[in-house]
Amino acid sequence: MAELRIDGRMTVAAFVEQFENKFAAVLKVYKDNKGHLAEDNARLANVQVLRAPTVGVFSFRSDISVGSFCDRLYEEYGLVVKVFQRSGNGSMLDKMALSDLEKVPYKASKNEMEQYARYMAKEIQDLDLKSAADELCEKGKKVRNTNDRKDLEDIVTFLDELEESKHRGGLDKVASVCKKYPIPEIGGIISSIVSGNFLALGVETLRTLIKLTELFNQ
Repeated sequence: MAELRIDGRMTVAAFVEQFENKFAAVLKVYKDNKGHLAEDNARLANVQVLRAPTVGVFSFRSDISVGSFCDRLYEEYGLVVKVFQRSGNGSMLDKMALSDLEKVPYKASKNEMEQYARYMAKEIQDLDLKSAADELCEKGKKVRNTNDRKDLEDIVTFLDELEESKHRGGLDKVASVCKKYPIPEIGGIISSIVSGNFLALGVETLRTLIKLTELFNQ
């Protein structure tokens, strides 16, 4: 796990330095959602866009995607950030893992960065989520218990959204899906996903969902 210390009295420059001492990239902090950079000597508390805690420790996996890292900092501490190449040549791709940024060539083009993006494992691609969702949907019509039916409907919707996300080329946004459709049977895994660990648990999560479809089929 990696950590960044958050303190509203800390300057933007000090916060950025923490990040850049850990990862091979440049972090830029903005004072709003319109692309206006925050001054280096500005206090973090003065550039928070959302009402959020001003003191804390932001913990995350080193292999979290760039997109999830930026999203979580915004959601949890109200800080708008972007991750750029050390050369200043452009921003890193959202689907790249922070721990992989050191492998990216200096002044890499977008095509070169694509080679370092963490695409879904082949076994995730091969999981037939649509068929599982369709089968579950049919079974759901026969379930009488309201709570069981609601859980089943949540799983179907979850699978459908995962399938759609898969076809768009990435699953980084799946945490928001988990928040919309909390599924009690896989609460522990869902919790890990929402914490930003989806890339590490993706295959196991989907397998668990498939196992749930099999349980409902019994």
